[in-house]
Amino acid sequence: MPDPIQSAVHKRVSSGDFAVPLLPGVITEVMTLANDPDAPVRRLSDLIHQDPGLAAHVLRVANSPAFCPVGGVVSLQQAVSRLGMRLVRDITAAAVLSRSVFKEREAFPQFAELRDHSLATGLWARSVARLCRVSVESAFLAGLLNRVGAAVALGEAVRISREDGFELTPTALDRIIKDAELPLGVKVAQTWRMPLPVLAAIAYRPNPLAATRARHAVLITALASRMADVMAERTDLDDVADSDVVYALQLYPEDVDELLEESDTVRATMRSMSR
Repeated sequence: MPDPIQSAVHKRVSSGDFAVPLLPGVITEVMTLANDPDAPVRRLSDLIHQDPGLAAHVLRVANSPAFCPVGGVVSLQQAVSRLGMRLVRDITAAAVLSRSVFKEREAFPQFAELRDHSLATGLWARSVARLCRVSVESAFLAGLLNRVGAAVALGEAVRISREDGFELTPTALDRIIKDAELPLGVKVAQTWRMPLPVLAAIAYRPNPLAATRARHAVLITALASRMADVMAERTDLDDVADSDVVYALQLYPEDVDELLEESDTVRATMRSMSR
């Protein structure tokens, strides 16, 4: 029998009566600038400077061992020049989503787990894209947002529990995610006007081999998610290496072994971007 809060979330999702988080304007503007080859570095640094907390975060990441072993980045303009506009875009997106979509992570460990898995998937997606010799332009964002529907479903459950006094149990949360993640994820991606590869990676997450749009991006994100599972010790590397997604990408088990060699780099980058 469904839990009362599960039924309440299902009713809201089915009727469309739920709150899609607003995409902070800074992400939209940063994405636009980062994708414009003629945009001056100064414009991006000035934009990030408008949010002091975000500016401080980008500088901390830029000076971290994962990105700048010798340190010495003293300005946002220097950070953008050294790291590149697209990497700064990714750092900005991860930071802003962490404090908006995953903002309940201190009270509910499920948010923290989703945030960490999403960040790991984004980082692995860049590595998989490079291994497949395709553009990494949307790879990080597709991975980062791959489970945004689960985070929004959790947020909706938290709101309902506080409004109506329902108890949130781990079992109920798992069922809510299973029931609501896909429709909420697609709705969020559409509302935020995400690029097709990001939307497709979310829409085909349950069955990446069925993808008929942006298929390569969907498969890359799927493999990245499984690599994140391996790093979190949720699945075995042999199962990933012998998976249908690996074959669909025309990769070999030894390619997956090559990916695994980047685990320390991914962990170090996660630590830098999560602080």
